[in-house]
Amino acid sequence: MIRTANKHVEYELHEMTFPSMTNTATAIGMGAGALFHPSGLASQGMKDLIIADYQRSYGRPASLIRVLRAYFVNPGFRATFLYRLANQAWRADHVWLGLAIAAYTVKITGADIQPGASVGAGLVIRHPVGIVVGTLVVIGANCTLLQGTTLGEKLTPGDDHASPVLGDGVTIGAGAVVVGGISIGSGAVIGANSVVVRDVPPGATAVGVPARLLSKSIGVPR
Repeated sequence: MIRTANKHVEYELHEMTFPSMTNTATAIGMGAGALFHPSGLASQGMKDLIIADYQRSYGRPASLIRVLRAYFVNPGFRATFLYRLANQAWRADHVWLGLAIAAYTVKITGADIQPGASVGAGLVIRHPVGIVVGTLVVIGANCTLLQGTTLGEKLTPGDDHASPVLGDGVTIGAGAVVVGGISIGSGAVIGANSVVVRDVPPGATAVGVPARLLSKSIGVPR
């Protein structure tokens, strides 16, 4: 038996096989088609999230052609788009489809965003390689993730899979690690390569290992 980070979801593997990436992509494409079919699972809410992601990335109204172009030429947008698809499948109890899309996302973008993660509208990923977002992570609206960031649990005894909760408009710098059941306030900025294990108040900037808050008046750690 394999238990996901979400303690409410368990599933078993029997005689598991590993298809080629070509077959996996084909299966995912068929699943995605089912999601977007008029009688399928795609909600207007998911479509609105994709539009919000595009508009925050590009600063202009979305259209079908523009979204498709962004998917093929922008790896960061591709990662967010596929996450939205995986999350929709996950929430509709199509766990395997969600996990398959997430695995495919890792393969083609380098971003490991678990389908069970909760992410608000307007997510921007500047460079997806090395980004890890755990199943129980909560990310608010209009947040930005840079390459190599990690959001998840501490994996320490008694931690009970506690994961970070990010407010709206949070920016996580390249290589930063944010772990444990902590809160990152709206508008906060986490500096590159910082390790955050404590709460960060709204509008604050945290840097260093372990991360400390910058004083707004003098611009040095305190």
